[in-house]
Amino acid sequence: MKKQKLSYWAKAIGAELLGEDLSFSEISLDTRKLTNAEACLFVALRGQRHDSHRFIAAAYELGARCFLVEEVPEMPLKGAGFLLVDDSLAAFQKMAGHHRRQWESMVWAITGSNGKTTVKEWLAQVLAAHIQVGRSPKSFNSQIGVPLSILLQSGKRNLNIIEAGISMPGEMQALERIIQANLGIITLIGEAHLEHFQDKKHLAREKCNLFVHCETVLFPQDDPYIDAALNELNYAGERITWGRGENAHLRLLSHSRNFDTQMLELEWKSQTFELTIPFSDNASKDNAMMVILGMLVLDLPIEIIKKELSKLQPVSMRMEILEGKFQSTIISDVYSNDLASLEIALDELRWLRNEDAKRTVVLSDIIGSSWPEAKLYEKVFKLLIEKGVNELIGVGACISKHASKSGIPFTTYPNTAALLAGFDLRSIEKGALLVKGARVFELEQFVTHLQEQHHETVLEINLDHLVQNLNHYRAKVGRKTKLMAMVKAFGYGTGASELASALEYEKIDYLGVAYPDEGVELRQQGIEIPIMVLNSPASSAALFAKYDLEPVIYSSKQLEGLLATWELMELKSLQKIHLEFDTGMHRLGFEEDELPALIGLLEKNKHLVQVSSVYSHFVAADDPAHDAFTLNQIALFEAMSEQLKGALNYPFMMHLSNTSGIERWPQARFDMVRLGIGLYGISNSAAERAYLTPVATLKSIVSQVKTIRKGESVGYGRSFIANKDMEIATVSVGYADGLSRKLSNGKGALLIKGNKVPILGRVCMDMTMLDVSGLGVEAGDEAIVFGEIPRIEEIAHLLETIPYEVISGISKRVKRIYVHL
Repeated sequence: MKKQKLSYWAKAIGAELLGEDLSFSEISLDTRKLTNAEACLFVALRGQRHDSHRFIAAAYELGARCFLVEEVPEMPLKGAGFLLVDDSLAAFQKMAGHHRRQWESMVWAITGSNGKTTVKEWLAQVLAAHIQVGRSPKSFNSQIGVPLSILLQSGKRNLNIIEAGISMPGEMQALERIIQANLGIITLIGEAHLEHFQDKKHLAREKCNLFVHCETVLFPQDDPYIDAALNELNYAGERITWGRGENAHLRLLSHSRNFDTQMLELEWKSQTFELTIPFSDNASKDNAMMVILGMLVLDLPIEIIKKELSKLQPVSMRMEILEGKFQSTIISDVYSNDLASLEIALDELRWLRNEDAKRTVVLSDIIGSSWPEAKLYEKVFKLLIEKGVNELIGVGACISKHASKSGIPFTTYPNTAALLAGFDLRSIEKGALLVKGARVFELEQFVTHLQEQHHETVLEINLDHLVQNLNHYRAKVGRKTKLMAMVKAFGYGTGASELASALEYEKIDYLGVAYPDEGVELRQQGIEIPIMVLNSPASSAALFAKYDLEPVIYSSKQLEGLLATWELMELKSLQKIHLEFDTGMHRLGFEEDELPALIGLLEKNKHLVQVSSVYSHFVAADDPAHDAFTLNQIALFEAMSEQLKGALNYPFMMHLSNTSGIERWPQARFDMVRLGIGLYGISNSAAERAYLTPVATLKSIVSQVKTIRKGESVGYGRSFIANKDMEIATVSVGYADGLSRKLSNGKGALLIKGNKVPILGRVCMDMTMLDVSGLGVEAGDEAIVFGEIPRIEEIAHLLETIPYEVISGISKRVKRIYVHL
């Protein structure tokens, strides 16, 4: 953005200016990604489940002095300037609309139920060599994502493509005022995001509000809803379509599929031509047709269109965070490379590891930028330094030419083949590596080379969903109640250190782990917030002191053992401890008649230890049949806590509620609650699940599809015999990965292409066979074991167990991938 004073923007968006009239040229919504803070405006957004106003002080400490707020902090911030508004989101959107009006470039807006991100990315791929193209990064298509996309873009390019999506009626009008598109594209109207709309007709009308001021709209003629929606909106611009019908402007005359390609026979303005796309599925064919139509509207020659379509590459919808060799962490973002997406990727790298970890960036040439080459790489290198990058690995002729001006240690390679041959993998040991490149460099080969595991089954952990669930419970318990997040058992199988980093940024109050070594690992990863350790043997006393871990004490004998070591260590500060009361679980903990002896031990050793909290475990908080027992637990816990309070002359926290307790027993929230399985989007309550989003998705791919005849068997023991000819798919997931053998013989099912397909025969160690008859399933298709559909609660019900057991049972050999959408 052009550098402007707060007073300029106050006038542009109708804000009240308070404090200093400072200047800024960048926008930040996230203190975790706040660099060059003195040049940033920190936008404090407020929603149903989040309030960024609580991060204003943190942004100020990092150097930010310009703020867009709905309320000014009570504590004065010296030298700061505030744009005070009634609605910070609406004001943020006004800023983006004002910025958009300064552009000289043509703007295309794209929406639809499915395929919009792919069409946007493919258009950028095929047009990059012919015109200067900008586009919204990733899936930035929401009420926040669209204005951020606009503010990240320059209006100096030939074309900017902005993606827009909605989840509720009335949202598109706001996005239309921001984008102000010249041309609109709508892919199709489908079932996705239909839950808040009356029907597909209603959804189509809401989406088409994006085009009310467009000169032209491109859409599939065969979709019955789009043309009708444009008519209802009295759209007067040009309509250009693709389809099979005679009236389509771009006609699909025929198409034929091979194993991994598809040939399309097309007609445009009475000219017939053929081209090939490197995908065989119908969705890719439809997306490609929209891309071809866009290229034709730009009057690109058909020979150019043929050439570019033959080179289409798969679209990665998000960055992937992967486990690398030598205990490294890899961020893979290898399908696009421009300044805006580079900054987003660098923010992820900066957040990923502690400050002591080495941060390396593998970066290819940036292709298709509107900046002069020298100026472009000056900006790139400035970003690398601002984001704390320690080393640059350049790939390509251009970045190699300019790398000596980067200001950081660098190595360059002419191409990816040279990188693969010459890169020393040990140089990334225990570090973090971002691999970022234009698609033509095929840096995914290098990512594969870096990865620790190559198993096709993965557990995908969505950190955005984790934060959404956290904010749901945060709103539920209120600001006065602290939150402890349980990340024990490898984060319920999802990976503790990555989750802990995300939770620490979200200012969780405490973390809970099962064993001391889990806490030590988190400290070694740079986690600084308090950590409570549930199982705390006396033999680990030195670890608790060294790594600032807070043990749970459940018996006098255990405490005496710990105290003996701490006495010898001559601690410089009091060791914080947590006391566990047994109120009915009868597993671990002090019973009421043991309190006098405990109090005496604490008084005798008050020079060594301080009680941080007392807590107990609910036995059946989720079960109404045991509500009387739960009430007795609450009463006993309060009585025991009061007895201890009367003996100690300092305050301590009380906590009793787990996820089910948070949901059903508001009177038992006390000073803190322990959020466990609910944080991961899992709940025993159907009503509560409506507000939660699953964090983990276990998925694999189809290895092979084959036809079996009636009477033939599938799998070990011939436990399934076909009663008709069928198509079966073999998927690379088995009981060694965590898919239970109890789901064999049709008891369980996986999700492929939106269909639940039953398991045939027995689940094998590494593979599972499925009935995919008539679904057009192919090798390489995704198969989901659990996620949003089917939910893990369904799997647990089939296995007659609990979701905890299912999620924590996912094998360590299954690769964990962490994503931000």
